[in-house]
Parts: sequence; C-alpha cells; structure tokens
Amino acid sequence: MTRPKMPIIRVNMKRAKRVAIESSDTTLPATSGDLLILAEKLTEVEVSLKVLLQALAIAAYDSAAAFRYADNYLKNRKNPHQREDLLLQDLRTVQIEHHVYNG
Repeated sequence: MTRPKMPIIRVNMKRAKRVAIESSDTTLPATSGDLLILAEKLTEVEVSLKVLLQALAIAAYDSAAAFRYADNYLKNRKNPHQREDLLLQDLRTVQIEHHVYNG
C-alpha cells in the first residue's frame, strides 16, 4: 500500500498581506446599543420617518455607514436652503407614495 503524497503549498506573502489588509475592511452590523444611539441621534431633531428607517436599514449591514449617513443628513440640515430642499423632497416622496397606494 502506497502512502499519498503530501501536497506542496506555496504562499505568495505579498499577495497574502494584501488580502489581509483588504479583509480588515469588513463591515459589522450594528448592535442593539448602536441602534439605540443612532435612533436617539436622529430623533434629537425632527427628521422624517423615511430617514430614520433608512439609517436603521443601513445599520443592519454596516454600523459605521449608518452613522456616516446620519451625520451627513444632520450636517446638511444645518444649511437652511438645504433643509428646505430636504423637507420638500420628503414631502414630494410622501405625496408620491400616497398617490401610488391610493391609486
């Protein structure tokens, strides 16, 4: 009976280091504590339900991206012209959704 030969494994260390660096950029979903902090952050000021739900949906896949989304939204609200545009956009969305659902 012959013994099976052991395969020879060669590792390209330059490529292995690059893969290790790329894999460190993985995303983590938000914990329940993170979701609570995110919701509190967005509800400190008046935001539409759509924005809150969008941030929570993003947090289900990537906690850091959800906080960036919330920060960007809140930062854009500080400019009064942008705030009016955002409110009008939210109003148009609600009107469109109302029209679609009610025929």
